[in-house]
Parts: sequence; C-alpha cells; structure tokens
Amino acid sequence: MIPIGARPRILGSILGTVILWGASAALVACEEEPFSKSMTLGGKKVSADTLNAGKEAYTHYCRACHGDKGDGRGPAALGLRPPPRDFSQGKFKFAAVESGSLPNDDDFRRIVKKGLHGTAMLSWDVPDQELTTIIQYIKTFSPKWQKEKPGTPIVPPPDPWAGQDPAAIQRGKELYHVTTQCAGCHPNYATRDDIAAMTLKLKKFQVTSFRDDMYGSVLKESEYRTTLAPQDEPAVHIKKGAKSEHKEAKDEAAKTAAAKYFVVSLLPPDFVRTPLRSGDELPDLYRTIAAGVGGTAMPSWKATAPYTDPTTGEHWDGDKDIWAMAHYVKSLVNLRGTREANTMQDKLLHQPAYVAPPPLPEPARNDALENSRSEFWVWAKPSKNSLVPRCAAQPRVRSTHHLDGIAALGTCRGAKSA
Repeated sequence: MIPIGARPRILGSILGTVILWGASAALVACEEEPFSKSMTLGGKKVSADTLNAGKEAYTHYCRACHGDKGDGRGPAALGLRPPPRDFSQGKFKFAAVESGSLPNDDDFRRIVKKGLHGTAMLSWDVPDQELTTIIQYIKTFSPKWQKEKPGTPIVPPPDPWAGQDPAAIQRGKELYHVTTQCAGCHPNYATRDDIAAMTLKLKKFQVTSFRDDMYGSVLKESEYRTTLAPQDEPAVHIKKGAKSEHKEAKDEAAKTAAAKYFVVSLLPPDFVRTPLRSGDELPDLYRTIAAGVGGTAMPSWKATAPYTDPTTGEHWDGDKDIWAMAHYVKSLVNLRGTREANTMQDKLLHQPAYVAPPPLPEPARNDALENSRSEFWVWAKPSKNSLVPRCAAQPRVRSTHHLDGIAALGTCRGAKSA
C-alpha cells in the first residue's frame, strides 16, 4: 500500500512526466516534419512525406559537411579544400547538362555513388530509396529549383574514333593546343615548335609569343563563393611594447558582424599529375568536355555548333572533335605516375629557346568579300557559344593565337553584328 501522504507527490510526478513526454513528443514531431505540403521542384511535384524523409536522411549522411542550411558550412567543413558544395547557390559543377543548367537526378546519383576524386566527397553506398529522398530535399535549399527545370541530359554518341586511337590522339592534340585553346588554362603538353607548327597548319597564323609558365595551370576565379564566419577567423596577435598578448577575434561585435564572402579560385588539373574529379574514363571525359564544368572557366563544347572557317579551312566537327579531345586527355591521364610522364616534362622544360619565324605576307584584299559582310573582334569567353560571336545570322569564325587566349574575328555574311 502507498502511504496516503505520498499519493499526491506520486500523482504529481506521473502527471509531470506525462506532460513533459507530451511536450517532447510535440517538439520532436515539429522538428521531424517541417514540410506539411508538397512542393514543385525542378518542374516535378514532390510530396511532403518525401521531403521529410529526405531531411532525415540528409541529416544522417550529408549534414556534417554541407550543413543544416545546405550552405556548405557544416561542422566538418572548416578547412576542407575545395569547400563542400553550397546547395543554396543552385550551381553544380559536374552534371551531364550544359554548364549553368540545373542537374538531373541521375547526376546526383552518379556523384554520390562514385564521389569526386581528390576531394572530401567520397563515394557513398546510400540505399536507392533514401538517396532519392535526399536528392529531392537538397532541391529545397535553392529557389532556382522552384523556377527552373533541369537541363537536357548530354548522352555520349558512339565513339567515331573506336579502333583509331593514334589518329584520335593527334587530332585531339591539335584541338587542345590550338582550336579550343585548352592550354590557355591547363598546361601545354607540346614543344613551342610543335604548337607553332600546329597553329600555322590550322589557322594560317604564326605564333610570336607564349604565355608565362606555359607548362603549368593558370589559377582561375570561379562563380562560387564561400563564407568565413567572424567567430571562425584566426586569432589576432597584438604586440604591446616588450610584451605580447594573444587576443581571439571572438568578441560580441565580431559575433554579430556579417559573414565575409570569398571567391573560390580553382586550379585546372594537370592531366599527367592530378586526379580528375568526375572520372577519367573515355565516357567521363566526353561528358566533362561536352557539358563543361558549371560555374568555372570550363565552357560547354557541346553548345558550339560545327563550323568551317572559309578563310583558313579550320574545322570544328562537334561530337567527333569532342571525342578526339577525350582520347587525347585520356592518353595524358595514362601517363600519370609513369617514367614517361617525367621524361616528357623534362623535355618540355629544357627545350631550346623559341625563335619566331619571319611574318607571313599579308593576304590580298578581296573588296567584294569585305563589302558583303560585317566584321568585328570579340574576346572568346567561357560561355554557351565559346567560339561563336553574337550575330543575327550564322557566323563564320576566324581565330588568332595570342599570349593569353583567343581573339576571334567573327563575320556575319549579309547581316549586321548583334
């Protein structure tokens, strides 16, 4: 028997426990189900149940690096280089869509399952059902998913160079160093004499100079931003006369100050030394070259239509040339970690000084041709139409080799430049 005096205390304890449990359950329910209605993301309706399940799975697998808000500022993110993806920006680098477009769900699956080499993004064996919910939840971090649909998937066509590796590699080498100017950001892998000869062959133009450190990569700013919270800034060391004191920048003013944003600069890979983020097999290389790398200086070459320069005969053959570049880059990747790579680097770094040949004679002027077209100079930039100037009609493009890029002389026949 319970003593009569003890009964009110026990009853109060039970009631208190029940009330506390009810409040805790309500709080948990509130935390676990932040989505009460469906959302349209990427043009598709996603149920609240899917988003709630995705939030729970995201917290388990992704939160540590990508953060509660998907901004790449999770507790494990500090010090990671490159920094974790900030999903709130709605920008993605390695999707099989034209750079700048939103990725498809299969792009997320490929990156999660295979990882990104050379980064903290390892391959994750996430069950397919959970992964599907995570992908939908990630889309809630950026308003872009409520306004835009994913880009058209880039599917590699059959390789036209199958069984013709030497020819594909040679064509890819010419494209890499001359036509597409990959070596404007990535290292060159040919001697100065070889590059000059290829340029003269394709563009009928004589090279007179090369960029500094032409056998190294060029650091490039990207469209990505990262933040450093004031409380995460390094301590400040202040000297006072003969004494010094260590003062951390964590006072109240610093804590309430706005976070600082920094541009993320990227070093394009050296193919004979650096692991490639999104894979180095031929289909991977085709996809990366065709799609470009979103938010970076690497453009989408799939977006460049085939063309032939009427003056020089230089030709861009679309998919066939993308495959040729993939074969050439693959030949460089195959040298990674070998004695041949060291031999090639030594040859390039110790080659004789380059002596520029005398200039070519000026071609005869064709007044009738000149009067039938409008001409204008543009600097080629990483964009959807990297080698195509803005014209009201289909342009013809002529390019010349410069120290730090391509200057393209575009001509629009029978139309004014737009």
